[in-house]
Amino acid sequence: MGSLYIIAAIFIWSSLGIIVRLAGSDLINVIFFPALTALVIQSVILFSTRERRRIADIKKLPHLLLIGPVFLCNSLLFYYAFTHTTIANAVLTHYTAPVFVAMLSPLLLKEPIDRFVVLTIALSSAGLWLMLNGFSLSDRHVAGITAGILSGVTYALIIILGRFLAKRSSMLVIIFFQNLVVVSLLLPFVRSIPTELIGYFIVLGIVHSTIAPLLYIRGLQEVNASKAAILGYFEPVGAMLLALLIFNEVPGTRSLAGGFLIIFSGYLIIARDRIAAGRAGELKP
Repeated sequence: MGSLYIIAAIFIWSSLGIIVRLAGSDLINVIFFPALTALVIQSVILFSTRERRRIADIKKLPHLLLIGPVFLCNSLLFYYAFTHTTIANAVLTHYTAPVFVAMLSPLLLKEPIDRFVVLTIALSSAGLWLMLNGFSLSDRHVAGITAGILSGVTYALIIILGRFLAKRSSMLVIIFFQNLVVVSLLLPFVRSIPTELIGYFIVLGIVHSTIAPLLYIRGLQEVNASKAAILGYFEPVGAMLLALLIFNEVPGTRSLAGGFLIIFSGYLIIARDRIAAGRAGELKP
């Protein structure tokens, strides 16, 4: 049952690019108003349950305020990619995140780096080369693919921060502070309320930013993190299928080949971590 919760969350997230494209609004608005909607809903949930006691975590965990700016950078880059290249390119380059986690973990978490990580970096780099090869530097797809890669970097930072915070605070509190910081940072840049797009903002705020994370967290209660990460690779598949159905957007051969190498490199990292965790479990008395 836990896998179904996670797959449901992933399917919701796979439609993100579709909603962003259909809204066609300024990136500030597309991020601010859904974050505001989610913040209101999460505040109600938080302050009507025992979780409100965890608000005090901010005093001992100032890192809670770091995830907001990183999430904002990630959203700006990811949404920019959606509007400047194909949805397939945007989502596939975003999934360089596991490789960047492997690259950054030795620096930020003091985890060892080995030849296996170097291999996955080489595979994902080859995938990115395939995706970029054939485009001129002035092509809009290059800007979109570059933004997608950078969104992979920032998402890797979110994963690393999340690893640290999840052991010390609840997921609801983490998401609450994430949206609180995003809303606070973007508020000075909001000039008006695009009333004709309120429906899109509500869907993004309620469905994508609140329901999907809660489904995912519920699923994690029954499914280990490694399996959840592998299930996450349904997202690019779902995103490409929706783009094909709604926008008649067919991924190019190079994009598919490059995307396969990126996905495969990330899968190898997750699979290795899963095997290592299993061996560690066997060694316990």
